[in-house]
Amino acid sequence: MDAKRRTQALRRVAGIAAAVAAFVVAVAPGGGVVARADTVSEALALDGQDYAPVPPFPDAYTSGTAPDSLATHVGVTAGQPTYYTYIHIALGGVPPVDDEHLRLTFTPISDNTKNVNASAAILSMCVLADAYPATFNSSSPLRYDCTKGSAAGTAASDGSWSFDATRLLAAWRRTGNTGAAIIPEYQPTDTWEVAFDKTLSRAAYTGTTAPTPPPVAVVVPTPAPPTAAPVAVAPYQPPVAAATPAPTAPPTAAPTPRPTAHPQVAAGTGTNAGGAGGATSSSGSDTVRWAVALALSALAALLLVGRPLVRAARGMAGPFRPSMLREMRLHPRAFTLASVLLGWSVAFSGYSLATTAVFQGSSHLAQASVGQASARTSRPRRAGRIRGPAGRHRPLRR
Repeated sequence: MDAKRRTQALRRVAGIAAAVAAFVVAVAPGGGVVARADTVSEALALDGQDYAPVPPFPDAYTSGTAPDSLATHVGVTAGQPTYYTYIHIALGGVPPVDDEHLRLTFTPISDNTKNVNASAAILSMCVLADAYPATFNSSSPLRYDCTKGSAAGTAASDGSWSFDATRLLAAWRRTGNTGAAIIPEYQPTDTWEVAFDKTLSRAAYTGTTAPTPPPVAVVVPTPAPPTAAPVAVAPYQPPVAAATPAPTAPPTAAPTPRPTAHPQVAAGTGTNAGGAGGATSSSGSDTVRWAVALALSALAALLLVGRPLVRAARGMAGPFRPSMLREMRLHPRAFTLASVLLGWSVAFSGYSLATTAVFQGSSHLAQASVGQASARTSRPRRAGRIRGPAGRHRPLRR
């Protein structure tokens, strides 16, 4: 009994697998290039980190005449800005993409004497109006323009600051990589100062390229071959009688040139044939796919309800009709799934065959009509009597 149940379970599993395969074959798209998006994450170098005091405040962190080489400073004293920080990021090796982002992170220096009331600081970042100088002069603060691009700073619990510089990156892509300035935002009574460690500054870049669509094949119609220009036939000239009556040979009529096919007919033939052939090829591939789906659906139905049909046919439980109804009551899901599979696959396979026949019939009809038209236009004319300039029959004189 266990072996019988195991066999029935295996048969049901095989039938379901065949049904799934039929659905996959019918619904799966044709082969092609699957486009995908590529994401690139990269740490960029800061090739410029400087600061400058804002007049009239002096630089309190100079070592002799040299500015502070370890940190950059941003600060406010009694509601007046005292220091600006300037940065420049190396973007030369990063090509622009459709979707790109840039995040900058700055960490305060461990020397607390350079950080005054840092918890009250409010910072912003703006695009520089002029190009970042090759040699920075701390006595000449650089101009910035927040209307081109700006970002608000966010302070973390460890004291570090981060800036979403995506808008600044977009401005640099448009007008050039000029760099940025970190400036203080303050109230009339604010006094605070933040010093950033140059060795801990970071720039994280992320770029995502849009998926590339698969190439589209373009069919260019073949131009019709050039045809020879028709030769003009000179009108008939009657022979002039000679002074001495002597027999003269009758003039020979010039042969009527054979008309050539009209170029529009030739061009139309190539266009119609190509279009019908493409439609027939596409319909043929769909027909094969649905034929495979129909075969798999029939296999699945046979695996699901084959054994109940055999028992009903043998009349093991009485006449065929009561036996069939009894088997359907015992296996309702198997009969339902088999009926749905067969109905679905037969309907769509028949539709595919019908549309293929229509495409082929229209293709043959178009080719036959074009062939008849070209035959009519290329039929030679019959040779007739020679007419004179006035259109009347003239007898030949001897």
